[in-house]
Amino acid sequence: MESGAEFELHTHPGAHILYVLSSRGYIHVDGVDYEMVAGDTVYVPADYAHGVKTNHAVREPLELLSFGVPHLPIDSTQRMTVVKPAMVADRA
Repeated sequence: MESGAEFELHTHPGAHILYVLSSRGYIHVDGVDYEMVAGDTVYVPADYAHGVKTNHAVREPLELLSFGVPHLPIDSTQRMTVVKPAMVADRA
């Protein structure tokens, strides 16, 4: 992901793990932002609203690996559901 890029807030039926290969950025999971740096691993439970954004101050692209089940093709209409922040349930 290039500096300034963002992957919108969404949900999907399967849990997944993100592994940060390089650079730094943020993951928003269920109402909370967490900073991620190279070498970090993040678990995102199924159906939790989450999104990823880069750190605007860092020019190096954020590179991530994402492992999930079920795995659907990136162009699948069933891959994810985009949500608005106001729709996120408070799980605390």
